[in-house]
Amino acid sequence: ADETGRPILEWHFDEQVLAAEAAADGWYALITSRPVERSGPEQVLLDYKGQSGIERRYGDFKGPLAVSPVFVQHNRRVAALVQVICLALLVFCLIER
Repeated sequence: ADETGRPILEWHFDEQVLAAEAAADGWYALITSRPVERSGPEQVLLDYKGQSGIERRYGDFKGPLAVSPVFVQHNRRVAALVQVICLALLVFCLIER
């Protein structure tokens, strides 16, 4: 506080902390359950970076395609329905490009 009792804002820069933070800029941790033998760090990063495209397609599946609930009784029909929906999503993706 100053002589009148009002609070004063005071700060300083810790150069060592700033240097350590600057050295770690652009680095972040990705945690995965994949074994190292199956894919290295480069592949994990590529998969992580490509995740937004997959998430966007899920959004398309739920949004513009307007897939409504369908009740089927046979596994063959479930597989056929999934295949038709995936084909529709593929066509939608190609048209979008």
